[in-house]
Amino acid sequence: MVTPEQEAASVMRYILDAVGNLRPYYHNIPEEFAVPSVFFPMPEVTAEPDTFLSYSADYQWYVKFFAGTTGEAYGAGMTALTAIQAGRRLVPLLNEAGERTGERLRLNDLSLKAVDDETTGFGTAQLYVSWKSRRPYNDKTSLLMRNFHLYLHDKSEEEKTEPAETAGSAMVGYYLQEQG
Repeated sequence: MVTPEQEAASVMRYILDAVGNLRPYYHNIPEEFAVPSVFFPMPEVTAEPDTFLSYSADYQWYVKFFAGTTGEAYGAGMTALTAIQAGRRLVPLLNEAGERTGERLRLNDLSLKAVDDETTGFGTAQLYVSWKSRRPYNDKTSLLMRNFHLYLHDKSEEEKTEPAETAGSAMVGYYLQEQG
């Protein structure tokens, strides 16, 4: 069964592949951050009954793009939105090694807006991404997302305990470290 973390990592990878050379940030943005960049906060999750044997978890994600101007940030967000739409909103799911599983995740309707973000002084755009994930009630692997860290490694390097150093690094794998 696909985990919520695999779904989120697959969406991240798809967006990063679409936008190219943006520095990714996850969960928290450091005080001194690179521009252009893309920020993946923790997704919001709403759970509700689905069938007698399952529930659905609705994920809402507000992915932020930062650039020198709002137009540039909006352009990066539009590139991601267009790539997702061109793929019929079907995101290839990845396994823990970063390889495609052959399964796909269908995203719901997307939206993009320019954001006035006076706190950063940079241009900002926000891409809204959402999907529904169905989970059986009795499956122990179906716990909703808690705090986790996504560690990436480059194609040319071994696994690291920190995100890839270079802005153009392609994510080829991930592993998760849950914090209690």
